[in-house]
Amino acid sequence: MNKIKIAIMAASSIMLVTLAASPILAEVARAFPDAPTSKIQMLVVLPGLIAVPFSLLAGRIATLIPKKTIVLFAMMVMMLGGLIPFPFHGSLTPLLIASAVIGVGLGFIIPISSALISDTFEGQQRGALMGLQSAVINAGGMITVILAGLLARIYWLYAYLVFLLILPAIIVVAVLLPEGVVVKQPGGSGFKLNHTLVYLSLVAFTFGLLYTTYSTNVAMYLDSTHLGDATSAGIATSLLTGAGIAAGLLFGRIFRVFKSFTLPAAIGLTAAGLFLTFMGSSLPVVLAGGFLCGYGFSTVMPFGVFQATQAVPPAASAFAIAIFTASVSTGGFASPIVVNGLASLSGNSSEKTRFLMAAVGLLALFAITMIKELFARGQAAQPQLQN
Repeated sequence: MNKIKIAIMAASSIMLVTLAASPILAEVARAFPDAPTSKIQMLVVLPGLIAVPFSLLAGRIATLIPKKTIVLFAMMVMMLGGLIPFPFHGSLTPLLIASAVIGVGLGFIIPISSALISDTFEGQQRGALMGLQSAVINAGGMITVILAGLLARIYWLYAYLVFLLILPAIIVVAVLLPEGVVVKQPGGSGFKLNHTLVYLSLVAFTFGLLYTTYSTNVAMYLDSTHLGDATSAGIATSLLTGAGIAAGLLFGRIFRVFKSFTLPAAIGLTAAGLFLTFMGSSLPVVLAGGFLCGYGFSTVMPFGVFQATQAVPPAASAFAIAIFTASVSTGGFASPIVVNGLASLSGNSSEKTRFLMAAVGLLALFAITMIKELFARGQAAQPQLQN
């Protein structure tokens, strides 16, 4: 059983290698000055969009193909996609193609890695391992963005070397993850898109839309305000993931304290992080805002995945996870288009305005989820009062 845990965590550790492009956005903008800002930001968010259909596909084919095979395929695709820019970097198009290929692998690995946990573990152990998985994902992401930022100081293209970190993870999964223990043949899963999953998906889409504003704007914000360079942007992005390590490790305790209110609490914390970033006039304040955003995000994700698996029969857990994560990814992809567009309509399209709009949006989402949980709590109490 410990071998399975190690293998799952090894696969999870490379999920945020997609953040490698985040600290180099300002350098890429200088390399391709004629490219629109939104197009450059797609280097970060395009993997999430491409991941959406492949996440849904993964949820289906997991009943036909061993999950180990799917995970290994996904990891190899991500690594190869990340190396595409080295021979082809004369224009922005090959970089976008690389992001798309990375997204294919990402789409397969996100739901399957979480499904491995739900297939193998139950109850509180499942919730605790999902929290640990979140911590490991963020630890991998933190290492990725720090290394990417350091390598970018030499030349922005070298940031893509971090995709070679996937190779040792492939070896660990190939050696330790059993072939048959993770196969699930549902027969008839009885899966239906119920109201709980619809609600979680809508919240996930909106949250992804607004949260992603930080990672797609922080590098250019630090550059335009002269608060930092690519290394500073790498540190800012790494704090998102560093906070995620803490959130993942503490998820079990957080869930025991806040219970169903974990979701609005995490959304509110993320809103506070974006407000802090908006008000920040120094690098430490911007970094503090990133820490709060990362803590909130890494609490929302395991909570949402856990709730999604609880809302469907066990055989449908991979597909439920795929729907939830696909919703977050779709929101993340739409973020530059929607947030940048709204900022332009306001007459001030600066990164600062985008942070403010995202913070206000998250505050509204916090209010909606809080009201929903209070209403659900009230309904649950009514039968007890009648008795």
